[in-house]
Amino acid sequence: MSHARFLASLLAAGIAGASALSAAAATAPAGGAVAQPALEALAAPHTARLRDAGIHRIVARPGHGWRDLQVLTAWGAIYFAWPRDVAAASFDVEVGGGGPVTVRAPGAAPADQARYAAAFDAVFAEAVRRAHEVRASAERPRP
Repeated sequence: MSHARFLASLLAAGIAGASALSAAAATAPAGGAVAQPALEALAAPHTARLRDAGIHRIVARPGHGWRDLQVLTAWGAIYFAWPRDVAAASFDVEVGGGGPVTVRAPGAAPADQARYAAAFDAVFAEAVRRAHEVRASAERPRP
């Protein structure tokens, strides 16, 4: 391999690595938010359904339009806007392999629990529905 080709391959690897790091940073919890046990209790009843749908993580970032909600699944990422008639809330829900769900919500207060409960109900239901669609599409036979 020539010196120029070697340098080009190193540059390409560096760009790919930087791209992966920036993607990871984009989905990292905002401001190092800490877990919220009260919100985790609200999300806990949904855990089995989220896992069964292949969902690993749900990130809600109000202000991104049709990409407000990011759902990371075993079959790829899904993006969608807030469901109608649901107040937007910022949160990051991680569904562990077999452990409890972890919820981080910067700025959440005890008075916000009803808003988060409604958001979880609506967002999780839509996330599960879309995850099933993505899985069906990924696993369907190709001609």
